[in-house]
Amino acid sequence: MISIGGSFHTFTVDRRYHSKAQAIIGSSQKPDWAWVTKQYELVRLLSILVFLSLCTTGDLWAATTSAPSCSQSNVNTAVANASDGDTVLIPAGNCTWSSPLTITNKSISIIGSGESSTFITNASGRELILWELKPAGISRLSGFTTTDNGSGCGGGDGGSVHIRGDSPSFRLDHVTFTAKSCVPLRIHENVRGVIDHNTCTNSGFCFIPHHGKWQNINSTPGYNDGQGDQSWAAPSTMGTANQLVFEDNVFNRGSGAQIWTTDDHHGTRSTYRFNQFNNVVMANHGTETGGRSRSVRHWEVYQNTFTWTDPNTPAMSHLRGGTGMIFDNRSTGAMNWFFDLSHYRNLSDDRQVYAWGGCGIQAVTSLARSGSTATATVNNHSVSSSGSYITISGANESAYNGTFIAYASSNSTFTFTISGSPPSPATGSVTARSPFDQNFSSIGYRCLDQPGAGQGSLISGEGPGDGAMSPLSWPNQALEPIYISNNTVNGVLSAGVSNFTDTVQANRDFYNQNTSFNGTTGIGRGPRSSRPSTCTAGVAYWSTDQGGNWNTTAGATNDGTLDKCTATNTWTNAFYTPLTYPHPLIGGTPTPTDLPPSPPTGVAVR
Repeated sequence: MISIGGSFHTFTVDRRYHSKAQAIIGSSQKPDWAWVTKQYELVRLLSILVFLSLCTTGDLWAATTSAPSCSQSNVNTAVANASDGDTVLIPAGNCTWSSPLTITNKSISIIGSGESSTFITNASGRELILWELKPAGISRLSGFTTTDNGSGCGGGDGGSVHIRGDSPSFRLDHVTFTAKSCVPLRIHENVRGVIDHNTCTNSGFCFIPHHGKWQNINSTPGYNDGQGDQSWAAPSTMGTANQLVFEDNVFNRGSGAQIWTTDDHHGTRSTYRFNQFNNVVMANHGTETGGRSRSVRHWEVYQNTFTWTDPNTPAMSHLRGGTGMIFDNRSTGAMNWFFDLSHYRNLSDDRQVYAWGGCGIQAVTSLARSGSTATATVNNHSVSSSGSYITISGANESAYNGTFIAYASSNSTFTFTISGSPPSPATGSVTARSPFDQNFSSIGYRCLDQPGAGQGSLISGEGPGDGAMSPLSWPNQALEPIYISNNTVNGVLSAGVSNFTDTVQANRDFYNQNTSFNGTTGIGRGPRSSRPSTCTAGVAYWSTDQGGNWNTTAGATNDGTLDKCTATNTWTNAFYTPLTYPHPLIGGTPTPTDLPPSPPTGVAVR
């Protein structure tokens, strides 16, 4: 017997037919045409079955297994027995899990019976699901509703669903999150893919994505998840699938007062598009809070709808670092504007910033020594009590000059250790600054990772008290402006607003739509034939009749692309075009309620 097949498809051909055919061919016996016709039909049936098996499973060797119930033990057993490419189905039911489902180095699909059928409560005090993804293959989590029992998720970096690892092809879809004390979704390290068609209601953050180990490179080994340094050292991936894309989700505020629903940082590269935000605000972190971590690397925010029914709020979307494309968003309600930009390492903010310190050059009004400890007095500073790197210059006594780890001792003083026994107090025009900023002027511009900052050289090391950082210098970051256009508040065009105009300036670090665009400032919009022939470097133009059909649901020939003036009077066409929508990982993938029944365990042809 000859068998062709895999775990669930077996096709069998009897050797007797082969022998009989040889005997006929090798003799003068008259062919039995009825017998030949029968064999032809069997071979044709075999071919059809092989073709159907490939079409219905997508992988000849993949298996689909249904857990007996939605209990943690049943699902855990099914997942443990699954191999790469397999699908584990979770049946309808209402289950409480007292321990996490931990998945390591597997590319599988875990799919419930639908958000209205499969309900899972997290009572573990930790994650509901902790999944360490595998680099190869597609991984998918889909089709259930989850909440927690209020006992938390272990604090730290844990989330109810915690996805980590190095994978370009992860999808989480059709899940309803209703949180009580857990962040519903955390994504760490180097995960790319799509988060789509989910609903999240929480009194805190819904989704917190990081790219701390971009390209699976960690320059801070003391931090397992990385801090985002490699993401800042690599070129932009805007407009590609090489990032995290959040599309067609619904974000709702819970019963608490917190309004922020997203919190991207650690070098995150993310796109938010075609989502609905209800009484919640998009946010992220810059390189100024959360310890050693870096800002969001880049943000694409477009074609979202924001509804705000509470009293006035400043903005619906807020960027604290990096670059981005912000366009075609619609918001209604009481708000000042749609989008704003901030930079909290600005010395006027007067907050302590671990490792990096504040951005700006300060006059040191007093610099004295007691033993090996020097104490500097300034008007205000952003030195952390846990340690920040500071460069001292201008002292006539050279032992005071250099780059040191300084520690805040009050709001106006910090200390650092020096070598030797120079006279005290120091003399000269002494200044203090962070070594990581460009310091083109007294305000520090361009500041590390500020809005409008782009790719630079790699910074490594854990930071003061944990491991020396290197290099202690400006990483030569490129200028990568943010482009903001065609966003409306209550039907009226709304420009982006800088909250720190000394370091984050329009027509340099960001550009707004200009309805009277002539090529000198801002962003124009219209058919490419109407674009001015002359231009100032940095301005841009949305060519509404170009770009191809990237929004495949719109049915238009062209959905628009951004042309950029990359040098005086030099236009670069299609500098940015959005990623194809829907996301390529979605394709024709069925929703959980549309999934076919499990395939048969065997098919035989005799």
